[in-house]
Amino acid sequence: MQKHSYVHGGTVKSLIFLPLMGLSLSAAANMADYEKASKQFACINQINMATMDLGFGTEPDGAAFTIGTDGKTNVLDSGKVVSRETKDGVETIVYKAKVMTGFKDGKPVFETDRKTVAIRRDAQGRVVAVNKDMNLKTQIQNRDAYLKSEWGKHAKGNYPLIKGTESTFTYDGDSCDVAQSVYMQMQDENSKVEGKVTYDKAFCDRMKPMISKMGSQNAAQCGNLIGMAQSAFDQRNAELAKEGKSMVAGAFGMYADSYGGVTPSNAKTKQAAQSSAFNIGGAIAMCASMADVAWA
Repeated sequence: MQKHSYVHGGTVKSLIFLPLMGLSLSAAANMADYEKASKQFACINQINMATMDLGFGTEPDGAAFTIGTDGKTNVLDSGKVVSRETKDGVETIVYKAKVMTGFKDGKPVFETDRKTVAIRRDAQGRVVAVNKDMNLKTQIQNRDAYLKSEWGKHAKGNYPLIKGTESTFTYDGDSCDVAQSVYMQMQDENSKVEGKVTYDKAFCDRMKPMISKMGSQNAAQCGNLIGMAQSAFDQRNAELAKEGKSMVAGAFGMYADSYGGVTPSNAKTKQAAQSSAFNIGGAIAMCASMADVAWA
């Protein structure tokens, strides 16, 4: 009886231990799945932002399609899709969307336009780049109308056009990073296209050590941050110049010149403006915002 009781007690302990061990393993697995899902969500959210007309995951009349966590395109409204084809790993989608063309009686005016998005995937089906064309015709019409207005008659400087945008992505296991966000600018309809970088992971990686310390550092160290930023900014700018690109102050830089900003014509003035405290501050702010959402 004693022997049987001992074995029975051991069996009971085993029966209790095994479910507990199972719960522990299940909890660990669930946590791993949660972390993986969180990383995938953050990545796919950025990818979808790159495809949207208004950015930030929104469309004025609802999205025609979205990109799923598996990297595949999910058509939400086939009536808006004009054409869709995939060639050499690049899926090109032409679709109809409402775009704001101006204001009337204080209210926005929308018209239906065709948009083109090119989505490049790697051999594993992961999205590595999203290119979106912008409507040059509408921009030229709006620019010319503004220049003929009372306000526009006294405006100075150039009003660049945005030909399109490009967002690229890199992967490390389940983690996905925005590698670079660029918009393609033209000084006018006849000028060459120049890439303007609003976010650059290589630059932000160089800034990461100092940014991570800012919470515990005093104001005097801000000078060190700006000095380090200036060096990293200029270094990365020189590298980007070989690709026909240059750093600008975040997404704001895409619209600053188009709405009354002055584009310097003097080469030295351009260089000084390019590395101004405004651009440096904007670049740091973009890095910090991406770090806040655990993107870096």
